Amino acid sequence: MKRIKDNEVFLKATTVAHVEQGKALIRTAKKGQLDSVCEVLLNIVKGAIQLKEELVKKAGRFKNILRKIVTKCYNNKSRRELMIKYFKIVQKLLFAALPLIGVILSGIQAAGV
Repeated sequence: MKRIKDNEVFLKATTVAHVEQGKALIRTAKKGQLDSVCEVLLNIVKGAIQLKEELVKKAGRFKNILRKIVTKCYNNKSRRELMIKYFKIVQKLLFAALPLIGVILSGIQAAGV
């Protein structure tokens, strides 16, 4: 969660950017920023973050791609290329997950962890 907290601004910028701007953000992202995107997507894939059923069904078509993005056995170049190619679905998932993550992060801060 620390990685997500450190890159929260990057994640928000990615969700509200136009498609070409968002792809440029991913293209120029540092390793920690890419890892934070992967961490959010991993939590979605594993079911730790519950999203609306409609969005889960749409994302289901891309489950193999999402698994490749979040798998650490792929190098950052491959993960980056997949994120750029499938940016729209990555952006939709991040957009849906960020409010939930914000609540979790504020709960952690309130608890003093």
